[in-house]
Amino acid sequence: MKKIWKRLICLALLAAMCLSWGLAFSDGSGSLTITIGNSNSEFDRKGIKIELYRVSTNVIQEDWSMLPEFSDVKLPSIQEESKQAAKTQAANDDIRKIIEDKQIKPTAVAKTDQNGQIKLGGLEPGVYYGRVAEKPEYLKVRDFLISVPQMDMDNGEWNYNARAELKHEYVTPPPEETSNPPPSPSPTPTVFATPTVTPTETPDDSDPPPPKKNETPTPIPSATPRPTPTPPPEPHKLIIHYLYADTGETAFPDYNDTLWEGDSYDVWSPVLPNYWYDIAEVADIIAGGTQGSLRPDGSIVAEIQVITGATNELGFNYLTAKTI
Repeated sequence: MKKIWKRLICLALLAAMCLSWGLAFSDGSGSLTITIGNSNSEFDRKGIKIELYRVSTNVIQEDWSMLPEFSDVKLPSIQEESKQAAKTQAANDDIRKIIEDKQIKPTAVAKTDQNGQIKLGGLEPGVYYGRVAEKPEYLKVRDFLISVPQMDMDNGEWNYNARAELKHEYVTPPPEETSNPPPSPSPTPTVFATPTVTPTETPDDSDPPPPKKNETPTPIPSATPRPTPTPPPEPHKLIIHYLYADTGETAFPDYNDTLWEGDSYDVWSPVLPNYWYDIAEVADIIAGGTQGSLRPDGSIVAEIQVITGATNELGFNYLTAKTI
């Protein structure tokens, strides 16, 4: 019995609400105030254009009484509260597509004032779909559904002056790029000195006039001698004759070589039968020789200076130069 009584009470309250709604809006005197942003908003709240479309004639969720052009749209109900956001978004998408396909004109159009508000009066009861038609570039505002009138959940009475604060998102725009770059400074023209042409006097082959009295004669400049061109380097022909000191006869075939200035070369003394060197004469300290110059077979390996004496052996010293 308790459950039956509870159901009867709910039905009675619902009937009373429907009756009061019908009586209150029999003259179609509903109003709607829409607000976007607040005093701290970074965007300009004035001039935002909103379009409002009436999609149903009833605000009782059990029977929305959709207008014929929106009969295929299913509005969410309180029982679907857990899916309210998804259902509302789906309904908004369907309504928007119908409006664009059928080119339906809005029920009301208005622009916000400097406080970001729109006040619309004389609205017939029902559910309205709203969307923003004009706005700042970086402002995003969601489409919305609003009922006129609204139920005041605190006292259970219908609110004739419906209100809606639209959800929005604003992204601070990036700094604008300068379309016209600053002009580059004009380059300072380079001033070139104009060369002065001095006429060249034709030399006179005749003798200069004699100097006047008490006049110092002008010296005649002598011609600058041309430098003698340096001849290109030439190769040197080296020939070494091997002779017996006592008889002057040839002891070994001549050594022949072609050398260039700066070349370094070694000379191998020939090995002669029945002939030995005087070790005291050709010791390792001779100019051009080094330790081990005397080979086991009796030959000597040394630089050519052992014959020409072309080395000035002063040791290692610092060299200096003087500009003349």
